[in-house]
Amino acid sequence: MLKKILLMVVLAPFIYFGLIMLASESGEVVVLESQDDQGELQSTRLWVVDHDGSMWLRAGDDQSGWYQRLMSNVQAGQAVYVTREGDRFSPSVVSDPSQAAAVNALMAEKYGVSNDAISFLMGEDGRQDAIAVRLSR
Repeated sequence: MLKKILLMVVLAPFIYFGLIMLASESGEVVVLESQDDQGELQSTRLWVVDHDGSMWLRAGDDQSGWYQRLMSNVQAGQAVYVTREGDRFSPSVVSDPSQAAAVNALMAEKYGVSNDAISFLMGEDGRQDAIAVRLSR
C-alpha cells in the first residue's frame, strides 16, 4: 500500500503537467519565435484568437517566460515571428491588459473544455492576472 501511495506522489506532477500539455495543444495553435537573453531563438506554441481586426495571445501573467522574452525583444527593437496556418510573419506587438477580459472570453469560447481544464488546473483565479497581447501585420 505504501508503494502505491509513493508511486502516486511521484507520478502526480507528471500527470498534472501532462494534462496541461494535452489540453493546451487542442485547437488552433500558433508558434511565436523570440530571442532569449543569449540570443537563441525560442519557439513557443500558443493559443490565438481574432478580435477587432487583430490576432491576440494571452499570457497567464507578466512573469510568463514567453511574455518576458517577447516584450524584451519588442523593447530592444528585435524582430519576433509568428507562424499561423503555415504563414510566418513579423507582427507589431502591443501588450494591452485592458483587453484581457475580452480575450479571456474569446479564448473560453474558442477552446472550450480545454480552456476550462487549464483554468481549473491553474487554480480558481487562474485567469485573473492574464495579459492580452495584440499582434498586427
